[in-house]
Amino acid sequence: MEYKEFLNIFKLKGQHFMWFLGAGTSVSAGVPSASNLIDQFKLNIFCKNTSSNPKLYYDLSNPIARQSLQNYFIENKIVPNPDENEYAYYFEKAYPLEELRQQVIEKVVKGRSPSYGQEILASLMKLNLCRIVWTTNFDKLIENAASKLYNTTDELTVSTLDSNNIARDAINNEKWPLLIKLHGDFQSKKIKNTNSELEKQDTEYRKLLIEQCQRYGLIVAGYSGRDESIMSSFREALENGNAFPHGLLWLMRAGEEPCSKLKNLIFRAKELNVNAEIINIQNFDEVMGDILKQIENIPDDIIKYLNTKMPKATFPPLPSKGKNFPVLRMNALPILEYPLNCKLIDCEIGGFEEIQKAIKKANTNIVAMRKKEGVIAFGQLNELQKTFSTYKLKSIVDYTLNQELLLEGKQELNLLYKLLIKCLEQDLPIIGKYRGRSHYIILDKNKINPQKFANWQRGQYQFAEYCYGKIPNTNIEWVQALKISAEFRFEQLWLILEPKIWVEPKEYDENITNKIKTFINSKYSNRMNSVSNLFLDKWINLLIGKNKNKELMLFQSSEKDISPKFIVNGTTAYSRGGE
Repeated sequence: MEYKEFLNIFKLKGQHFMWFLGAGTSVSAGVPSASNLIDQFKLNIFCKNTSSNPKLYYDLSNPIARQSLQNYFIENKIVPNPDENEYAYYFEKAYPLEELRQQVIEKVVKGRSPSYGQEILASLMKLNLCRIVWTTNFDKLIENAASKLYNTTDELTVSTLDSNNIARDAINNEKWPLLIKLHGDFQSKKIKNTNSELEKQDTEYRKLLIEQCQRYGLIVAGYSGRDESIMSSFREALENGNAFPHGLLWLMRAGEEPCSKLKNLIFRAKELNVNAEIINIQNFDEVMGDILKQIENIPDDIIKYLNTKMPKATFPPLPSKGKNFPVLRMNALPILEYPLNCKLIDCEIGGFEEIQKAIKKANTNIVAMRKKEGVIAFGQLNELQKTFSTYKLKSIVDYTLNQELLLEGKQELNLLYKLLIKCLEQDLPIIGKYRGRSHYIILDKNKINPQKFANWQRGQYQFAEYCYGKIPNTNIEWVQALKISAEFRFEQLWLILEPKIWVEPKEYDENITNKIKTFINSKYSNRMNSVSNLFLDKWINLLIGKNKNKELMLFQSSEKDISPKFIVNGTTAYSRGGE
């Protein structure tokens, strides 16, 4: 399902959906994600078992630190079974006592403020567009958001493991809104974290969830679907018949791969003629913001409340340029010129995926993104007409990208990313990729011989790295890659380059996944300063040319069409110490 269609469905019958929220909906509020907590649990286990100093592993983004941890858990077979909940497994290993686990949860969630998305969710509650919210989260962010909007704690009914009878009473008496915390909250006398605790999912809650899934549609956000105690309830609801009468809509960040439990659930739902879809999104806050735009006649008190909460881009003052040593090389290239003039297309087409399919089908040399106002695009007029003519094309007019929205990293910036990659792809042996909201360039192994990508030697130490290959003892291919991003600093747009290793994202079994992680970490562990500098040089020479200006154009300009153009300089930024 296209994202635009999801928004239309919510606009028409949002009050007929329940929400099911996982940890991903609280990340922008400062609550660590499940994956970050798993890393912390692993570090605790490792240091406890080996008497290592945790300060040596303070930066778990460091490839050497992660490699040491990963090797330890694989060698000592401290890994969950494929059907086990990884978070629950390592949490119990790290903190065997229930009271310790409760203290950990309290530490990571206490004192956080609701995110913009959670503030909008509270607004939907007040508008009677959100009656029931189920969550596995322990934080009180939704409660806090609702209490601030309602100016009281009396309006939102909250049911936890300590008071599960409240949920049924609220549903029977239609006392909305209702928040049901399936695993408790950090102040509960009991919370559920471990596999054994999750397997004993409260019988009343489970029964109630199944019943309500047969009355309402369900929107799921920030939840991976790996928790068997929850997924089995969804499956049972399906098998009981007439489940999710208004649909099962599962929101997942673009670039993430659904787990097997989720794939099987969606497949079975479709077999039973349920409108079940996975919808790719950017993040929870943006989804809630887009939902809000669909609502007309919002009361003034809600508008006033949300205006104080709306996130704004902020740029703290930077220190003055230094003149002293040391001199540090940065991984940023100055973009001396970039296009702002594009086209706005009024037609009846869906979101990102449908637009990309249309471009591929028409085989046109354009880039395009969806905005509320229409489709914004770069390309020759005849190519734009060819691409969108079958979508009830009404008009194509000139449009200027908003500089402020570029600063905030909105769709305008995503369009520039796609344009830049498209310009590079035309003349170079590279392929653009997109994963987890990040943009990548990978070497095209069909256009490059299997030669050495980098070769460096100092004394007896020799470093050699190739363009691509296969991960040992697997058929999985890897290739040299470059993660790219853009930032405004010192009134200048900079292209940020991060050399990476690319493995095509798929759902692998645990054994293969561990081999992939070990291999990639082994690659990164060799990239100290000198080698990282070499990799940066190789990429710059390939894309731009060292110490040169390079023009990047989508097509050759003519009297009829002026090509969008970038000018990028191949000299990286440098940083000096302050005075």
